[in-house]
Amino acid sequence: EHEDHFSSSVLVRRSAAGGTALFVPGEQNSGTNASAIDLPAVISSVVPRDVSAPWGAKGSSAAPGIYHTHQRVDDADVYFLYNAIPEARSVTLDLRAVGEPQVWDASTGRVTPLYRFERLGETTRVRLRMEPHQGVLLSLSPSTEATPAVVEDDLAGITSVEEVADGLVVRGTTESSGRREVRVRHLGREYTAGARIVAPPEPMPLGGEWDFSLEPTMDNRW
Repeated sequence: EHEDHFSSSVLVRRSAAGGTALFVPGEQNSGTNASAIDLPAVISSVVPRDVSAPWGAKGSSAAPGIYHTHQRVDDADVYFLYNAIPEARSVTLDLRAVGEPQVWDASTGRVTPLYRFERLGETTRVRLRMEPHQGVLLSLSPSTEATPAVVEDDLAGITSVEEVADGLVVRGTTESSGRREVRVRHLGREYTAGARIVAPPEPMPLGGEWDFSLEPTMDNRW
């Protein structure tokens, strides 16, 4: 059996096997609104995008100029995300894959967990800080729910999330003083915590003339 319906003069046909077909009228078809049809929006309404930016995501800018590729490597989904604009920005992206995200550094070989993510059914939402023209290699490995998910925070960056006897310890960085808060989900529980950050000391100017001496710390003889 098939499900047929019209939406803005577009015929959408879904097959029992899960396939979807769209039939869009051309300008030659009288009585249609072909010129007013937003074809990308129609396709997105029936076929989930592989990478999309959720509307109004907190702490995120709009995501035009984010290009991506998606590869399947063994049991992992690997995305290459590229910021095509000459500005640093924070973006929130929904990836049509399920797993725990890791950032692969292609220049050093280092693999680091990405703690800013959220599991949303058949998609994974990630939050990234991207530098101008930066490319990020992101892997989604099969989920074991072992990695804590920081679903909301107002830190500049998160360096680690560790499980301790009575909860979780989140370590991160901030660019200013004041109260900072995080919200974390882990193993079916949700944790909320906050801390007040004290401003660092004022810089100490090192002007004028200085006297110094060099002291050997090792034997440098050949």
